[in-house]
Amino acid sequence: TVEVVLTQGAYGEAPSNIPLVNNEIKDFFGSSNLVSYTTPMDLSAVVGFYNQQMPNFGWQTGDDTTVSTSSYAILSFKNSDQKATITLSLNPLNGDTIVLISISG
Repeated sequence: TVEVVLTQGAYGEAPSNIPLVNNEIKDFFGSSNLVSYTTPMDLSAVVGFYNQQMPNFGWQTGDDTTVSTSSYAILSFKNSDQKATITLSLNPLNGDTIVLISISG
């Protein structure tokens, strides 16, 4: 099992088929179609996490082009009836990674 430490303003919960980083999570919001949080993990580590873990939760790489730079990334995944778009960006104020996951379908 993955243990997640939620701190500072946790509200709601993520859908069971959306993994969360196994690290400190701040400013968490979760619902059936949106997950948002920040983490002190490096952006490239978060990109690697989602590319590795989403298939373990029943997702495959989506049709949309994946974009990744040193300061942001957009990842696309799909399953039988949903699409998940993961937008990652660097918070310039503190270096945290901002995670925004939009689920539709």
